[in-house]
Amino acid sequence: MELQQQIINHYGYENQLKKLIEELRELEQTIIYENDEEHIKEEMADVVNLIEQISHFKGWDSDIYNIKYFKCKRQIERMKEILK
Repeated sequence: MELQQQIINHYGYENQLKKLIEELRELEQTIIYENDEEHIKEEMADVVNLIEQISHFKGWDSDIYNIKYFKCKRQIERMKEILK
């Protein structure tokens, strides 16, 4: 996290939000048009890095973890309902 903190401190929160949008678009384009697994992994890493920077900078790490857990549990329940 220290490296992530250094990066967002240097570029700033607003700039990194814009960069996240750019990287999300690049990931989308790679998935749609290239379907190259190595390139997809690289673009995913860019997106994850920016999400981690922003989450840590804003102090949202535990909130995001809890929301992810809730959403996974909810999806499992939906899957169980479909199987009934």
